[in-house]
Amino acid sequence: MDRQKEIEQLRSEMKGCEQDSAARQREAGKRLRELEVRSSRSETLRNELGHAHRLLASLAEYRSDAQKIQERVELADQIRQQIKANEEKSADSAKQVAQRTEELGRVAFEAYQKCPDAEKERFKEVFAEVLSIDEQVKGIQGKIDDLERESAKKGFFGKTLDRAKLGSMTIQRSWAGRGRDEAFGKAGAKLAALDFHRAVPDEGLLSIMTFVETQQAAGRAAQEETAGLRAKEVQLQEELHKLGVVEGKPKARQEEIEKLCAKNQAELEALEGEIGKTWFVEKLADETQDEPLGKLFAMLTDLAAQVQAKDRQIERLKALDEIDALERKAAELRTKKAAHEEQIRQLSADIMRWEHDLEELAAKQTELRKVAEGP
Repeated sequence: MDRQKEIEQLRSEMKGCEQDSAARQREAGKRLRELEVRSSRSETLRNELGHAHRLLASLAEYRSDAQKIQERVELADQIRQQIKANEEKSADSAKQVAQRTEELGRVAFEAYQKCPDAEKERFKEVFAEVLSIDEQVKGIQGKIDDLERESAKKGFFGKTLDRAKLGSMTIQRSWAGRGRDEAFGKAGAKLAALDFHRAVPDEGLLSIMTFVETQQAAGRAAQEETAGLRAKEVQLQEELHKLGVVEGKPKARQEEIEKLCAKNQAELEALEGEIGKTWFVEKLADETQDEPLGKLFAMLTDLAAQVQAKDRQIERLKALDEIDALERKAAELRTKKAAHEEQIRQLSADIMRWEHDLEELAAKQTELRKVAEGP
């Protein structure tokens, strides 16, 4: 394996050791935090542990708020369902009572007609509309009876005219009687809130009133429970508002709390790594007599030694690589030096030759000047 590959392999192994060391440091930091270590000769460790406890308290508060919100949301949903059921129950009870009021009025009127005058006077107002209608019907019927008696004495032409009158009066009587059922319903509705059935004993009346009172009691109970539930619903909304729920949107607050919890959890885990690193680097294992921490300290010591050994190996290999590089550079320079020395040797020979030639030229010039100057 060439040195560069060996260096890459060592760096990979060293990174693995450093990652393992970081994980063991987080374990140590978490253990120190769980042991609630408060005192240390290291100010840095004390500050880090204090910060960790504050983060943990904040996390607990956020999680508690999230649970409270969920509980209140579920309870509010149950309350809404119960209110809906109560409203349906109350409406059904009212419907059941309404369906029996006409029957109640009719049966009560029959009992009323049989009761003593004193009781009649007491409840006269209840049946006033029925009595009025009966009086109208009775008056029209009296007129019909009178006309029929008189018509019996008349001839054919008179009876024919009277039959037309009797038809008209019969229609008037029917129209007058048509309001009687509605009047019985109104009387029954009034009687549902009175003690008529106790003042005027009647088996049929008592049976209907027992049913009506049962339905009314069920309706009142449902309404009273609904009132209490609505008050509880308002209270829950106030509590949710105190827990940070805005505009009745608990899901938005729950999502916000989840993000805050995730942020604090990530910060806590990172801080636990810093706590473990401080504890190991400053050699504070003697402050806690804890077997798991002792084992972690030994593991961290071994990992640190491995990292140092691999770092030294890398530096040695890099130095060898540098030596080889310098040797290659020196060889290159020696080659260049030799080439330049050869060039210098050749140039030196040329210079010596050129100097000799110059000397010969100078001698010839001297001889020629002598000839040129003559005796």
